[in-house]
Amino acid sequence: MLAGLSRTALGVPKMTITVVENQMSGDFDVWSLFDVTWLTASDGPDAYLDRVLARCANWFRAAGGSIFLNQPDGQFVLACKTGTLTDIPEGATLDSRSGIARRAIEMQLPLIVDEVSAETIRGLQLNRQDEIGSAMVVPLKSPDGILGVINLSRRRGEPAFVLNDLVQAQSIGRHLALAVSNARLFQENRQLSLQQNQLRERFSSIVHQMGVGVVVTDSDGSLSEVNPMGQMLFTSMPHLGAPADAWMKLVKPIFRKSLARMVNSSRSGRTRQFRVANSAGCQAWSLVSCPMPSGGVVLTIEDVTAHERALQEQHHTNRLAEIGQMTAAIAHEIRNPLTGIQSAAQMIVQNPEQARDFAPVVLEEASKLNHLCNDFLDFARPMQLSFEPVRLSDIATSVAHRLQSQFDEHQVSLTVESDPNARTIRGDRNRLEQVLMNLLLNALQASSRGHSVKVTATSSRLIVEDHGIGMDEDTLANLFTPFFTTKTKGTGLGLSNVKKIIEAHRGRVFVRSDLGAGTHFEVRINSRNAA
Repeated sequence: MLAGLSRTALGVPKMTITVVENQMSGDFDVWSLFDVTWLTASDGPDAYLDRVLARCANWFRAAGGSIFLNQPDGQFVLACKTGTLTDIPEGATLDSRSGIARRAIEMQLPLIVDEVSAETIRGLQLNRQDEIGSAMVVPLKSPDGILGVINLSRRRGEPAFVLNDLVQAQSIGRHLALAVSNARLFQENRQLSLQQNQLRERFSSIVHQMGVGVVVTDSDGSLSEVNPMGQMLFTSMPHLGAPADAWMKLVKPIFRKSLARMVNSSRSGRTRQFRVANSAGCQAWSLVSCPMPSGGVVLTIEDVTAHERALQEQHHTNRLAEIGQMTAAIAHEIRNPLTGIQSAAQMIVQNPEQARDFAPVVLEEASKLNHLCNDFLDFARPMQLSFEPVRLSDIATSVAHRLQSQFDEHQVSLTVESDPNARTIRGDRNRLEQVLMNLLLNALQASSRGHSVKVTATSSRLIVEDHGIGMDEDTLANLFTPFFTTKTKGTGLGLSNVKKIIEAHRGRVFVRSDLGAGTHFEVRINSRNAA
């Protein structure tokens, strides 16, 4: 229904306003506002709003018009303008606190002014108000609120806006609000698409400049991306988008089987890595496949021939250094017993009657030499293991029982904690007992009276913890080096043999230590050794 508001009721002087509520009109082709070709044109949403405003101005025979859109900060900013009556600077904002614009926004209804003055059109930024005879402001109302306002004006001497214009504006305002929402959605989608394209270009640029080959597949296995280095996988380059069975046929035979297994595994969510070498073994490659969240797979291939040769050379250099260190250590260890033997022999030569006194010295020093030779031979010869079903908890209990008297003598407590449900594994019982005995004796030597040592045994782990003197970083770094020792006695082969025995069981040794706080050794046997 129509309702009239007086100037006094509105609080705005020299202003006649007509309000219309709940009126609809189907006389205008409002669907042309939703012409998608306007939005998808290369000139974008701004040009689309220009066209919308021009069409509205043409419908209402207006000489000028403008659209102000509501921004996230609540400001209404000029989006577009048309006609000679609308002299508005770019970036102008709408003062919605006074005048017809404020009333239109507050009432969420289109309003007409047929007695135009500076006061009535305040906030619309109309600098040529002396030429305006009639104006109409239409709020762009959506379920989310007021998106903006559209202002239309006619010259003095032209017919003023009337009730029928207001009825049409009521309908068009709602449709125009939807059109503006669509324009914004198109703009957001365009920006997102632009960002995606930029990210894709950046990704492609990085991938193409990488020093490793990269192959990317989509979730269905089709080929999505191949960088120049990745072309080494193929006998001839397949076209992008080729299905899995097509591009896989072009993979070189040396890679095909491994690559097919890797792709299938990664499409199931697993990361796989393979080493592939040619028949002569003179060239090798590392292949890695990783799943993507989208369901696709990223494959990388790298020629690791030079890297492996460098590792071999480094290993050879390290081995020579170890041999040199071992030779120096052996010479040092041999020199001491030989000195004792030589001294005893000289005394016997000079004083034959003292042979009985110095003969034990010769025997003792000779025994040391023999023991040293046996340790060296044990370390040098290949590890021979006699596998049988063993339970680490049984080994922990047995070794602890044998060493209990030594711990009691030094007043260091020894406790064993084991898993009653521990499984058996395949291992060499004697060798594993040798490992644990070595670790426990080291823990005992590092401990003082009143300290404690704890052994924990599970199905595949042996853990030895003490609260003794601990080790510094330099000692930890050389801990498993042959003939390295911080003890006054000993050859320094104990922990080297521990590592060798555990690696022969396909396991690993981990150690952490804090100087003055103790040491934690953990031996892990490969779970594949389960009996």
